[in-house]
Amino acid sequence: MTKQKKTLFPEKVVDGYKVKPWSLGTVEELAPCLERLTLTFINKGITLDNAEEEAPKIIFSVLPEVSTVLAATLKKEVLEIKELPLDTIVALLLTVVTQNIAYLKNSFSPIKNLIKEMTQIV
Repeated sequence: MTKQKKTLFPEKVVDGYKVKPWSLGTVEELAPCLERLTLTFINKGITLDNAEEEAPKIIFSVLPEVSTVLAATLKKEVLEIKELPLDTIVALLLTVVTQNIAYLKNSFSPIKNLIKEMTQIV
């Protein structure tokens, strides 16, 4: 009997593109992008608690970073990503978020706590 590696969210194919969960290398590559997004969310008052009602702010905050995130995730050039149809972009982005949701939630958790602490002081 052979041991098989079990992945919680295995790679998926979306419109011919293989989408895999982020590796450490991908997270390192995306760190500046994720930092920009985090600071934008803080400046606009977007938290995990109000994310649903702040959806328009989130969409327009994330939009400038989408091609960078997808290019790093798919190991493609940014220009190739920018030429994709919008429905493909949305499907790819939703897959990326789904595969990496635990990481994304955990990375924003300390920020959520910091915001709570800061607002209690004021």
